[in-house]
Amino acid sequence: MKSLRPNLAIVLGAVLLLCAAVNYLEQPVNPGASTDSNLATNSAVLYCTGLSSAKHHEAGLITLQNTSGEKRTVTISVSSPDAPIATTKLTLNGFRSKTFNPSSISAGSYFGVLVQFSGAGGIAQESTMKGLNVAPCIASGSRSWYGAGFDTTVGSLGAISIFNPSGTPAVLNIVAFTPTGYVAPAPFQGLSIPGHSLRLIDLGSQIVNRRDIATQVTVLRGSLVLAGVQESGGHETLLTQSATPQVSVTYSAVSTAASAVSVIRLANTLRRDVTARVVVHDGVYGKIRFSVPVAAYSTVQASISPNTAIAVGGLVSVTVSSKRPLATTLVTGDAKGLNWLPSSIASSTVVVTDPMGLGYEQVILSNTSNKSVHVTETQLNSGALQSTYTIKAHGTLVFTTGTRFTAPNVATVFRAASPVLVATMVRSSTPPGIYPVAPLLSR
Repeated sequence: MKSLRPNLAIVLGAVLLLCAAVNYLEQPVNPGASTDSNLATNSAVLYCTGLSSAKHHEAGLITLQNTSGEKRTVTISVSSPDAPIATTKLTLNGFRSKTFNPSSISAGSYFGVLVQFSGAGGIAQESTMKGLNVAPCIASGSRSWYGAGFDTTVGSLGAISIFNPSGTPAVLNIVAFTPTGYVAPAPFQGLSIPGHSLRLIDLGSQIVNRRDIATQVTVLRGSLVLAGVQESGGHETLLTQSATPQVSVTYSAVSTAASAVSVIRLANTLRRDVTARVVVHDGVYGKIRFSVPVAAYSTVQASISPNTAIAVGGLVSVTVSSKRPLATTLVTGDAKGLNWLPSSIASSTVVVTDPMGLGYEQVILSNTSNKSVHVTETQLNSGALQSTYTIKAHGTLVFTTGTRFTAPNVATVFRAASPVLVATMVRSSTPPGIYPVAPLLSR
């Protein structure tokens, strides 16, 4: 009888397919990741964290914006460390917005919120009750997150809000960088965050009375949504976007008013010293350049105001560059308190909206590239193309306040052909420019 000898190529192929299948099944899953929330997706899941209730601090709000012309159902789930999970549903008509207070359905003190839109065009932002600080909600969980410029001095709170939207536990480490070097407190290592839960980590519990702290969060298992919470004086700031180290960052609107404080806090997360090159672009007096050394594993400040080399009184654009990546944050304010703005990664699309109708003093678009770019502006409530602009290389385009930037149900989109735009909105204030606001969405 003829023996059956399987073809060697077939056997090897079957083995390789089996190994690939096993490897796929064993790959770590990113449970916090979700559908990207850009303007072309069929649905959107967004995560908002760092919000608090009025019982403990200034109340936090979420504003939901429907950038499509069709009705959308929004499902909202609220987690808190001291209250059961609460859910509700809202309906948003086309081009409409609604502001949601997590305290309306939860008795908790701090909140992590999961927002799911039934179709395309859903975007969301979180803000404090006064609306002076606004931050975009995040489209996916993260395995790595950076924060810069935290303050744990007396009268301040520097904390990290950690939200696990998945059903499985996650584990993370937190290390810090300070003006005197690297810190890795034992209580911040191997932290476990149960599924569908929120935890607030007070940096001051281990890093006491420090003015300039940067953090690096590494998620060892799972995927998490993180935000910095900073209270300074009477101001509260939410930092949802990671201050991911970059070799070049641009801050479009930095105040040099006489009574303003404006500093850029720099963190070197590497083991080699770095020199930061700071260029201040003043439309009247030209460019001012200076350098700031940043030691390995440490932090330092670059002062824009007060600074005797920089003219007093207006808004300037500041670019920080270095040969190796630095984590940065703009800290600005006055004697009453300080506000934080993380660096923004240049993108091709930014969305400006003012759902609380508080008004912007200015909206500034910066071109971070070496070439001129064309930018189109579209108002989403009508879908009609409004204007086309050209921004010179490393130039800015400044808009004063107008109805397209203040109406509660209008979102204005600026688009370029490549990811070269950085935008900042500035709330009206005295002194001017001390309330910089990041765009609602950037891609």
